Amino acid sequence: MQKIKNKEITNKSVGGDAHIDLRNKIAKKNVGENCVFPHSRGITLIALIITIIVMIILVGVTVNVALNGGLFGTSKKAAYQTEVSTIQEQLEAEKVTKIAENDGNIPSDFGITISNLAISDELKEKYGTKLIVSKDGTLYYDPAVVIDEEERNWLEEIGINAYTGETAGAFEKYVLGETPGQKNLQTILNMETMTFIDEEETISNASIAVKFLNIGQNEDLTKEYIYAKYEEVAYKIICDTDTYMTESVEEIYRKQGYEGRDLGELKEGYDGWTIIYDNGDGTVEAVSPTVMAKDGTPGPRLGYSEGTTDQTQRVEEAIASYNSAIDTINEYCRNLEGLPSNEGVRSVGAATDPRPNLEGENAYNGIPAEWKNNVAEIYNGRGKAGDTAYEQDLVRMSYYDVADCDTDYWMASRCVNSFSSGVDFNVSVVSTGGLSGGSLLWNVYSGGSAHGSSDSLGVRPVIRVSGV
Repeated sequence: MQKIKNKEITNKSVGGDAHIDLRNKIAKKNVGENCVFPHSRGITLIALIITIIVMIILVGVTVNVALNGGLFGTSKKAAYQTEVSTIQEQLEAEKVTKIAENDGNIPSDFGITISNLAISDELKEKYGTKLIVSKDGTLYYDPAVVIDEEERNWLEEIGINAYTGETAGAFEKYVLGETPGQKNLQTILNMETMTFIDEEETISNASIAVKFLNIGQNEDLTKEYIYAKYEEVAYKIICDTDTYMTESVEEIYRKQGYEGRDLGELKEGYDGWTIIYDNGDGTVEAVSPTVMAKDGTPGPRLGYSEGTTDQTQRVEEAIASYNSAIDTINEYCRNLEGLPSNEGVRSVGAATDPRPNLEGENAYNGIPAEWKNNVAEIYNGRGKAGDTAYEQDLVRMSYYDVADCDTDYWMASRCVNSFSSGVDFNVSVVSTGGLSGGSLLWNVYSGGSAHGSSDSLGVRPVIRVSGV
């Protein structure tokens, strides 16, 4: 019985927490309170802190590699290129079908679009405006829509290049004839109605009309500028002022990004403001839907002040006003009430970055020295020369049919007209009907006189908006 009792006691004393507690008491008694028993488990506070710091560093490095090392970017790029490759494959399959339908012959125009390929609706919606199939069945991207440089690089890596058009050569032939300088503009442009006359033998697709956009003021007084739109591209036609013989054609505008859209569709509070510049970085420039002025007045007055009767004083005031006209008009626009934004406000026609600033200080020195009464000596170099800062604004507004308003308005650019008996110094104007011209501020005549003029017109402000 004693053995059983001792066994029970032993089991009780060495089992569970009692056993551990007993060992600790013995250890403390034998080796001291501050001794760590060799078989104890745990971690010091310093070691824990070091472990946490190392883990934070590792997480930071991992995230940094994922973001900057290209893990996410590579995945996005691979997915993008896979989708486009799918479209390419279906395009090739569709071309095979078209050739078979044409008795094995390659058609002159495949007539394929992204919308009629055997791809998902999701791909059609995503790439329908980005990609173009040419007449010969080649897949391109539209540089007017694909403006992100990274996206362009992804496309070009798999052989998708920018679409440059298929009809520029035909349009040049239509305007210039076989040899530049041998075709008269009046043979293709009705000067009374300002409409182009389609010539089926020289325009590859005569059903698409050439649209007259506007007339440019003469930077070079011997040249006439005519702007036209053909197959969604705006061209500048240059011809001789006296003979109207066409000399050259250059592409001046092709739509990009959100241009032409109502800004109100993309940003609340901007209804009616038409985007005429998409800078590709989330900022756009939009023009007002109407002519604006303060308190219902006609707008800023340029030229001599009201009440001035002395002609010499009028001329001097008109010259000063002419020279400062761009600043005057821009400042007026900036101080208008009721603008949806006060960011980057300017007038139409004023040069702004990133377009080159053509304001300059260059004076006009074209008054003939042989004119009488020393008028050339007195006034030569007094007024600034004309410029073409207005050009892109005017072409874009005309392209999107928003140049025309119910009243005339200033464009913050200058125009100088020279003729046999005088020189006119004008500030650019868009008149009712949307055509450009100039309002005379002062002039000099070969007879030896000078005259000051004055005019008051409304303005069309342009605002720069970010976050679009």
